Amino acid sequence: MWDLLTQPPIRQWRFATDADAKGEAQGWSTSDFDDASWRTTDAVADSWSSLGHHHYWGRMWYRTKVQIPAAAPGRR
Repeated sequence: MWDLLTQPPIRQWRFATDADAKGEAQGWSTSDFDDASWRTTDAVADSWSSLGHHHYWGRMWYRTKVQIPAAAPGRR
Protein backbone atom coordinates (compact mmCIF):
# COMPACT_ATOMS: atom_id res chain seq x y z
CA MET A 1 0.00 0.00 0.00
CA TRP A 2 2.72 2.48 0.96
CA ASP A 3 5.62 3.06 -1.39
CA LEU A 4 9.05 3.54 0.06
CA LEU A 5 10.11 6.99 -1.10
CA THR A 6 13.65 6.96 0.24
CA GLN A 7 16.16 4.27 1.03
CA PRO A 8 17.09 3.61 4.66
CA PRO A 9 20.42 5.11 5.78
CA ILE A 10 23.58 3.30 4.80
CA ARG A 11 24.57 1.47 7.95
CA GLN A 12 27.72 -0.49 7.06
CA TRP A 13 30.90 1.51 6.56
CA ARG A 14 34.60 0.69 6.55
CA PHE A 15 36.81 3.02 8.60
CA ALA A 16 40.44 3.75 9.40
CA THR A 17 42.23 6.31 11.53
CA ASP A 18 44.62 8.67 9.77
CA ALA A 19 46.79 10.17 12.52
CA ASP A 20 49.63 10.87 10.09
CA ALA A 21 47.40 12.49 7.41
CA LYS A 22 48.57 9.97 4.82
CA GLY A 23 45.16 8.89 3.52
CA GLU A 24 44.74 11.53 0.86
CA ALA A 25 48.24 11.00 -0.55
CA GLN A 26 47.69 7.23 -0.58
CA GLY A 27 44.42 7.53 -2.48
CA TRP A 28 42.02 6.50 0.24
CA SER A 29 39.26 8.54 -1.44
CA THR A 30 39.55 6.88 -4.85
CA SER A 31 36.91 4.41 -5.94
CA ASP A 32 39.48 1.69 -6.71
CA PHE A 33 41.28 1.87 -3.33
CA ASP A 34 41.35 -1.54 -1.61
CA ASP A 35 39.85 -1.02 1.85
CA ALA A 36 39.41 -4.74 2.60
CA SER A 37 41.77 -4.51 5.60
CA TRP A 38 39.75 -1.71 7.22
CA ARG A 39 37.37 -2.53 10.08
CA THR A 40 33.63 -2.17 9.58
CA THR A 41 31.17 -0.19 11.67
CA ASP A 42 27.53 0.77 11.84
CA ALA A 43 28.04 4.53 11.52
CA VAL A 44 24.54 5.22 12.87
CA ALA A 45 24.99 3.33 16.13
CA ASP A 46 28.73 3.11 16.90
CA SER A 47 30.77 5.88 18.49
CA TRP A 48 34.53 6.31 18.30
CA SER A 49 34.64 5.15 21.93
CA SER A 50 32.81 1.92 21.15
CA LEU A 51 35.29 1.32 18.33
CA GLY A 52 38.23 1.62 20.74
CA HIS A 53 39.16 5.21 19.90
CA HIS A 54 37.94 7.01 23.03
CA HIS A 55 41.04 9.19 23.34
CA TYR A 56 41.67 9.65 19.61
CA TRP A 57 41.48 13.23 18.34
CA GLY A 58 42.43 13.07 14.69
CA ARG A 59 41.35 12.20 11.20
CA MET A 60 39.09 9.23 10.56
CA TRP A 61 38.19 8.01 7.08
CA TYR A 62 34.91 6.27 6.29
CA ARG A 63 34.13 4.43 3.07
CA THR A 64 31.10 2.61 1.72
CA LYS A 65 29.77 1.44 -1.61
CA VAL A 66 26.50 2.50 -3.17
CA GLN A 67 24.75 1.57 -6.38
CA ILE A 68 23.30 4.49 -8.26
CA PRO A 69 20.54 3.50 -10.68
CA ALA A 70 20.62 4.71 -14.25
CA ALA A 71 18.71 7.92 -14.89
CA ALA A 72 15.18 7.56 -16.20
CA PRO A 73 14.75 8.30 -19.91
CA GLY A 74 14.74 12.04 -20.51
CA ARG A 75 16.51 12.75 -17.19
CA ARG A 76 20.11 13.62 -16.57
